[in-house]
Amino acid sequence: MCRVFVDFQGRECYIMNTNSDIFKHMKKLFVILISILSIVSLFTPRLVRAQKESGISVSPSFFDLPLAEPGNNFELNIKITNYNDNKLSIDPKFYNVEYSEEPGQGIKLNDTPDAPPANWIKRKSTEEIILNSGEKVLVPFILQIPTDAKPGGYYPAIMFDFQPDQELENIGATSQIASRIYLYIKGEKEQDKISIEEFTPKNTISFAPRNQFTVAYRNSGATHIRPRGVIEIYDPEGIRQTNTLTLNDKFIYLLPNQFVKESTKWEDKTITNSLLPPLGKYKAIVKIYKTGDTKNPLVQDEIEFNVVPIPYIIYSILLTILFLLLLFIVLKKKMSKKQ
Repeated sequence: MCRVFVDFQGRECYIMNTNSDIFKHMKKLFVILISILSIVSLFTPRLVRAQKESGISVSPSFFDLPLAEPGNNFELNIKITNYNDNKLSIDPKFYNVEYSEEPGQGIKLNDTPDAPPANWIKRKSTEEIILNSGEKVLVPFILQIPTDAKPGGYYPAIMFDFQPDQELENIGATSQIASRIYLYIKGEKEQDKISIEEFTPKNTISFAPRNQFTVAYRNSGATHIRPRGVIEIYDPEGIRQTNTLTLNDKFIYLLPNQFVKESTKWEDKTITNSLLPPLGKYKAIVKIYKTGDTKNPLVQDEIEFNVVPIPYIIYSILLTILFLLLLFIVLKKKMSKKQ
């Protein structure tokens, strides 16, 4: 298309309408872009799925058997999924779980396999377990508690060794996976015990109503426990703050003698008058309960810390300047009178 007009000398002039050509080129570019995005979208889910589905999956990885009795039998069914590209042979072994305070150890498997209570676990079948790529299998086990077993906590584990048919680079880190069992045999149970070994604020004097607390506690009892904790904060007037802090939000179990250290931050968000915020001594009380019981803490401790907000420091400086200024004026007047 073109437009026609007549110039000042009476000649006809033609101007091409380039907008139409530009529109056509833009339309082609848009179609090409949509095509590229469509192709990428076809491959993206497969790439994401390939990243997620790699390695070995064992489910469940944890059994909680809290109300067992001597002579009881428990069937433990564990599902194993092979996300690797190769066929795997699976060899289950039985160990006991223990807690070690050595650096880098934490919860670990005992060096002696098949010792009680690990030898209470048996496979229901003796057939070799072979798992093809992408295949799932349900492996049943039986946990048989002896009739003469004593009350208390027992912590066996089923360790799965995975041996590929050929060497794989990506399987070294996942060649062993354990499913842990926390078993409690009823009887004359010792009282659950938690000891607080550290409860400290980051700042004993703070220039704003905020702080960070460190709490270290240990399961000092003879059986495993899943504790929950709170830190209650009280302002200088003794009013409890609404933003109570919590401990062990992941609900982990602690083995006997297991030690945990947590840090959590707090800030007073109840202040309505920023010019005159609370000034003075705050109190923090930590309470640790057994999960499910929020009335009877197993242990508690308290600390104090001081808050001197910035506005009061500014007020003090201004008052000091004002006092010095008045003192200067008074002294100057006295000196002038003497003269």
